[in-house]
Amino acid sequence: MARPRAPLSAIPGLCGVIFCALAVFLPTTSAATSAGTPAADVAVLLAFKAAVTNDSLGVLDTWTAGPTACAFSGVSCAGSEPDRVSAIILSQGFLEGQLISDIGKLDQLEALELDGNQFSGDIPDEISQLTKLSVLSFAQNQFTGQIKEIFSTLIGLHSLSLCSNLLTGSLPSQIFKLPDLELIDVSNNQLTGGLPGNAFRFATALTSLSVGVNSMSGQIPKTISAMSSLVSLDLRANAFSGALPSALGHLPHLEYLDITVNSFTGGIPSSFANLDSIQALIMANCGLSGHIPSVIFNRISDTLQVIDVGINAFTGSISKFATLTQAIYIELSDNEFTGGISGAFGSLPNLQQIGASNNQLTGGLPSALANAPSLGNIIFDGNRLTGKLSSAFNCAKQGLMSLYLANNQLSGAIPSSLANCKATFYQLDLSNNSFSGRIPPALGSLAEVRNFSLARNNFSGSIPAALAGMKSMEVLDLSFNQLEGSIPAALGTLEGLQEVHLQGNGLSGPVPTQWAAFPEASFTPGNAGLCGAPLAACAVARRLLALA
Repeated sequence: MARPRAPLSAIPGLCGVIFCALAVFLPTTSAATSAGTPAADVAVLLAFKAAVTNDSLGVLDTWTAGPTACAFSGVSCAGSEPDRVSAIILSQGFLEGQLISDIGKLDQLEALELDGNQFSGDIPDEISQLTKLSVLSFAQNQFTGQIKEIFSTLIGLHSLSLCSNLLTGSLPSQIFKLPDLELIDVSNNQLTGGLPGNAFRFATALTSLSVGVNSMSGQIPKTISAMSSLVSLDLRANAFSGALPSALGHLPHLEYLDITVNSFTGGIPSSFANLDSIQALIMANCGLSGHIPSVIFNRISDTLQVIDVGINAFTGSISKFATLTQAIYIELSDNEFTGGISGAFGSLPNLQQIGASNNQLTGGLPSALANAPSLGNIIFDGNRLTGKLSSAFNCAKQGLMSLYLANNQLSGAIPSSLANCKATFYQLDLSNNSFSGRIPPALGSLAEVRNFSLARNNFSGSIPAALAGMKSMEVLDLSFNQLEGSIPAALGTLEGLQEVHLQGNGLSGPVPTQWAAFPEASFTPGNAGLCGAPLAACAVARRLLALA
């Protein structure tokens, strides 16, 4: 059963997040004169249109011959020279074709945004002639070739976004020497090589650097701290290695750091305590280990909102994470954390999800977690938790959405109070524990539940017919318990059911006719008294039982 993680669309550094901020870089004035003419601009744009091989949305239908191009859709003439093209914004137009070299003749162009199309081929060298350009976005296209030094001539450039293309080669160091450049996004390409640390000292204006989802390698240069204005740094999904430099902790304005899916070694430097502005630390699956220095939590507890250190080899207690007073999302899964779960997590007013699956946590699940008003997802499967599930989990103070406690050593009955979560609850996985007693019929009121798994416990009695009230159920897993009696016919009315697992029980009687398409393995082994498709016909089953 898939556990929820942070939605990618909410993480800074992705193309879609950066696009909405590009407008802030658009200048309102332009200072120089030009030898070009409005008529020449029209000729360039008509040639641009002719090179477009597919315009399924009719984006360029208004591009027709005339004295100026100012009425063309996606075109602006707001610069200092009347009737000259100053901006081309054709985002999400699904245009196909190649970018013509004559684009370099639009010498008054300040913004060129072609993101969200299907342009292909190399980026023309003539882009270097657009010296007034402030915003350049070719994100989410199919451009190929290398990122050339041509961009180094664009001395007025504030924003360069080339993410989500098919670009290869290394990241040119000259780009970092552009004096006003604030944003570089080359993520989601096929870039190789290392970070050009020798040029970082020139990039004092840079606020956002994203090279995530490439094939870059090497170590993070110690000169990273020279980019003192950095707010967002995305290095995720590359092959960076070595120890994290302490210099990373000397970026005073850094709010977002993502180094997920790399091959680093060692631990988190104590210098991270200096990241006074940090709001998100995303460091999952990147080879880190050891204790996380407590001093870090002492200094950033009032700013950090998102922390993901999953799939590493961190050790120690998770209680220190309960001091993050502004935390929204805490992901600690697949590490080597030990000790108990602090009830102080229940005092975090903004906490929406806490996940610490597959560690070595012990003790019980604190009832205080039910006091966290925003907590929707509680994920502690794959630990060594013991004790009972408190009736405090009744959604009186929170809108609980999912509860993952599988593969622990929890026991006792399921509290009927969970039924009070019917407005929000959609995932319940208590499988592979030692829960016992009867399945509470009241749980049938959880109409939004998609996945309901109580497998491999010690539940007894019959399957409540009231579970038919779970109208949204997609997966029902009650396998390997001690259930008896018949399968309620009403369960056959669950139209969205995709998987049923009832094997390993002592059920008898007919299988609901609507379940005939489920595999036999959904009901066997065990359940010798069950009959009807996909099992033997009931009349045959009765004769076999009589002979037995």
